[in-house]
Amino acid sequence: MFINKLLKNSILIICVCFWSYGQKHTFSLNTGLRYFFDKDTPVVVTNKKTSFIEELFILNSGFTYSYKIKSSYIGFDANLFYKDYLIKDEPPIPSPSIKNFGTFQLYYSRNFKSFDKIDIYWKAGLVYRHGSETIIIGKSYWTLDYYELIIEGSRLRNFGLVAGLNMHYNLNSRWFLSSDLDFTGFFYMYDTERLKEVYNITKYPSRFDLNFKLGIGRKFGK
Repeated sequence: MFINKLLKNSILIICVCFWSYGQKHTFSLNTGLRYFFDKDTPVVVTNKKTSFIEELFILNSGFTYSYKIKSSYIGFDANLFYKDYLIKDEPPIPSPSIKNFGTFQLYYSRNFKSFDKIDIYWKAGLVYRHGSETIIIGKSYWTLDYYELIIEGSRLRNFGLVAGLNMHYNLNSRWFLSSDLDFTGFFYMYDTERLKEVYNITKYPSRFDLNFKLGIGRKFGK
């Protein structure tokens, strides 16, 4: 699969960098929560409106690598996400069925505040999303009481921008705990015109999302 191969190659390149150069490298593994700015995107799709907290608990995981240049950083972030929504009762039409994609960031970062053991960074950069999303677009009735859901797929090959904050809690000179808050917006959506023209769907796939991650990392090099 494209995403898995890209992740494996990225990790291999990063490992080679650690052993080959005496510069400052930072690598962290993370997992967190992703919130989509969709009107009807809860974890459990039901007629009953779910709360923000229920919608928020959608897990994603990945890694972050950054390379220090003087007082700034150039970074790469790879994040995998998969969610098969549990459909109960009468789902809203339209609503998501499955989201499956990888999100990749290339960004610039800089420290803007430091405390005793805490460093806070801002970041901004480019983002690419590759994967797929299936959407419930309607119902096909066999009888008055029995129907099948009509599901349509959408390919994600989207380009956008990311801005966020990153905080490191330094356990010692090498190891740290991290928390990241990223806001992502896509200016190019690959497969939305077809959904709009054929099915009159305009809010899926989501153009914006908010990603909060917790992780542990290590600094390498001099």
